[in-house]
Amino acid sequence: MFILFKDYVALSIIKHMNLVNIIVWLTLYVFTPITIAQSIDDALVLYKKKDYLSTIAILNPLADKGHTEAQALLGWMYFKGQGVNKNYKSALQWYVLAAEKGSPGAEFNLGFMYHKGHGVPQDYSEAVRWYIKARDGGNIFANYNLGLLVEEGKGIEAKPGLAFRLFSVSAEKGHVQSMGKVGHYYSQGDGVELNYDLAYQWSLMAARQGDKLAHQVLDEVRTHLSKQKMKELERTAQNLIFRK
Repeated sequence: MFILFKDYVALSIIKHMNLVNIIVWLTLYVFTPITIAQSIDDALVLYKKKDYLSTIAILNPLADKGHTEAQALLGWMYFKGQGVNKNYKSALQWYVLAAEKGSPGAEFNLGFMYHKGHGVPQDYSEAVRWYIKARDGGNIFANYNLGLLVEEGKGIEAKPGLAFRLFSVSAEKGHVQSMGKVGHYYSQGDGVELNYDLAYQWSLMAARQGDKLAHQVLDEVRTHLSKQKMKELERTAQNLIFRK
């Protein structure tokens, strides 16, 4: 008996589902043919609505045909267990396919899997390699995670100045944890010249969005600034984000 490739992929997906999901997914797979109109955009709309089974029904044939974004999202859904049982091996396979075609999101997620040892042996050097690729592709989260590894000297030489610069790139694009890190570095003069004004501003913006490190830095920095100075800094803090 011959099995079409798309049916083989369907069988591989089914084995990661529970009985209820299998019934629903088969209904979609058999009776809802994928049309040209059902594109990656349709899948993203369904994903945002948390209709994961319908999302997978669209993503699977797209990913099978080599659609990079579909492969990256399918990998994410396997990683999170959305519409299928969580499966790091399947997530890794789809991430690799997308990353090999230059998807910054897939490159970041591969880096994260190696960083944390999810489905693969923990390998900081490999995490660094994929984070660098993702960073070069414009992924702001990669700058932050790479900064953490540089800060701790894991998989790469510890360099406070480099860690600061990596955090700064993401902070200026609005990444909250990076803002907190930048405030911390300015407050300590570690890898950058000591600057309580900038430490206060960056930490203030991060603290307002719930960053714990930023709250700690603020408690320290406030002892070095007058109330008048802090008011002045508060008025201009927002200008640090997305500056040219």
